[in-house]
Amino acid sequence: MADCWQGLLELLYGADNLDGTAYNDTASPLSIVSKLAKDSNGTAVMGPDGRPDYGFRSNPLIRATGMEDGLLSPSGGQPHIWLNIEDYLYYNRPLRRSNVVFKALVGYLRSDPRCGSGSLTGSGARMHWGKAGWPDAGCWHGDKEYSDTWCDFGCAVRQLDPDGKFRDSAPDRWNWEGVPLERCCVPDRGFKKAEEDPACVCKVTHKRAAETCPPAPYYTYR
Repeated sequence: MADCWQGLLELLYGADNLDGTAYNDTASPLSIVSKLAKDSNGTAVMGPDGRPDYGFRSNPLIRATGMEDGLLSPSGGQPHIWLNIEDYLYYNRPLRRSNVVFKALVGYLRSDPRCGSGSLTGSGARMHWGKAGWPDAGCWHGDKEYSDTWCDFGCAVRQLDPDGKFRDSAPDRWNWEGVPLERCCVPDRGFKKAEEDPACVCKVTHKRAAETCPPAPYYTYR
């Protein structure tokens, strides 16, 4: 977590300005603000007074959770640190335009291996189930986000809801297509290991390939 946090600060403020004071209220050339300002002529990330806009209007909240054994718990398997960040700019601007600094930070959190082993590429932090920021349709792949437990959950669905009574309205997410659940599910235990049966590999066939999705954080709106 410390490495992830350091990378986030370096991205936001620049590696030479981690406490935010080295440039007398201007942005480090190494910061994401300076880099984005060059691409957007400074209109999106620099205030009228020349001071950098780091994309936030409230402080991030940091929470800690212990290890949990829920198959789809974002904390699954080990203790986790959570970073709660809010984008108050996009929805409060008279003319909506992307909060590019905020989006770049979320993209870092969702894709850098220092922040976890989830997301579309198998590296980066997982999203909280109840928060905003979810990817475009088809760009959330459970077998990548929850590589160790996704097919165990598929087995639980198969055993406990065989008629699909609780089937969700988002089939692009709740998908186990191409995985031989009928062969690999052991009742009351879960998905077989590949050592037990080489056919039992939790690799889902998705209608939308990861290569067709937008770059991290994998959404186009906001």
